[in-house]
Amino acid sequence: MTNKLSNVDYHSHILPQLDDGSESLEESLQMAKAAVEVGFETVIATPHYETYYYKNDREIVLQAVAVFQKAVGEAGIPLTIEPGSEVMLGPEIPDLLAENKLMTMQDKKTHLLVELPVSTCPLWVDDVIYRLQLQGITLILAHPERYLWLGRDLEWLIAKRENGMQLQGNIGSLKGKYGHGVQTRIEQLYRHGLIDLWGSDAHSVRGYQIITAP
Repeated sequence: MTNKLSNVDYHSHILPQLDDGSESLEESLQMAKAAVEVGFETVIATPHYETYYYKNDREIVLQAVAVFQKAVGEAGIPLTIEPGSEVMLGPEIPDLLAENKLMTMQDKKTHLLVELPVSTCPLWVDDVIYRLQLQGITLILAHPERYLWLGRDLEWLIAKRENGMQLQGNIGSLKGKYGHGVQTRIEQLYRHGLIDLWGSDAHSVRGYQIITAP
């Protein structure tokens, strides 16, 4: 886990028809081909889990990955698909994790990719993070550069990282996908060596194409 890019995409909405990502198997296969063209050998599929919107629990993700990996193989695409999820944090998440209902990264039950609201920091966030860490989970915060409430202040992120949290940056942020402000923040995080993992956060073929765009 490094500040450098790798051949593993740690964040992708490549599985078809589970969330706001790929809308069909055909689109997912096109995304798989695009991921290989970028240089990825493994994609960790991370469909959204949001309590009131996308209830992609562990069993749903495992089944979807198995079906899609078979399709990828039959299409002759040299790409490994592994299970994961992008969990929107909430007070209920520690209990769901304890009940084995959430998909951890690669189903290893050691790391959990999580996200927070973009505009405001919930009052309960520190308590929920603490409760998850008590279960022996290393939290990976998705795209920290996109949280407006953090601004350019790195103190909160540094403190959380020193306490065991890891940070996952979006490669597209470096390309200006989300605007100048987000690009400035990811560059700041990168310069300080704070990004542990990189992901495409691809929701379509374009999510991969932008990585290699000039």
